[in-house]
Amino acid sequence: MSQVPQFSGNDTPAAIVDAAGGWLASELNDEFRYLKSRREITRKAAGHSEAIVLQTSSRSRAGEGTWVTLRITVNDDRVRKWQAKRRLIGMFATGGFIFNSMVVNLGLPDLEFIRATA
Repeated sequence: MSQVPQFSGNDTPAAIVDAAGGWLASELNDEFRYLKSRREITRKAAGHSEAIVLQTSSRSRAGEGTWVTLRITVNDDRVRKWQAKRRLIGMFATGGFIFNSMVVNLGLPDLEFIRATA
């Protein structure tokens, strides 16, 4: 296990989320990578993709706390092609989604990366 990132009250929420995302991707395995611009830990292979998205909270503030909600998505190119041949309507009618949910919907809480103490 690599060194867990250490944060201080002076770090911005963006820097904290980026460090945590990079660390988590490195801990999963060599197939995963962290996409900073999307705040997404992802891997793709054989037309299949899996991702953990770090959705930041608007209540995050430097020196106060940084919170994220995790979203897990699984997509498949075969499903995407199947969808394209049909007139489907709905939120996940395109994109090849096999699974898409925020972890909080599975009964797990948001993550808090840091809370500054007085």
